[in-house]
Amino acid sequence: MRITRLSTGQDQQTHFEDINVEFHTDARGVSQSDPVAVSAPYFSKASPPGTPHSVAFHNAPRRQYVLVLAGVMEIEVGSGEKRQFRAGEMVLAEDLDGQGHMTRVLGDSDRLAMILPLDR
Repeated sequence: MRITRLSTGQDQQTHFEDINVEFHTDARGVSQSDPVAVSAPYFSKASPPGTPHSVAFHNAPRRQYVLVLAGVMEIEVGSGEKRQFRAGEMVLAEDLDGQGHMTRVLGDSDRLAMILPLDR
């Protein structure tokens, strides 16, 4: 499973990095990852274009996973690179300092996401 990580480089710019989640098979033949400690997950809804939802450069407020449940979210970093994320895709936001990233909602549907703040 692929997760896209946002992190701050030495250039103080946010960068994309694709990371893979490793799975281990248990005695029942079920594959699962190692546990991840999260606290106080919540849902987030952002409106589509034509409404006021495009967020200028900002940093992640904490280390957190963002799991897109519906709609399309676009993230842009300082280099101008953009990536789109759809239902079932996950971002690990760790760009706590530096320039940060921009987010937009694409298409004509709300973007729904579950935010999973990391404990460590």
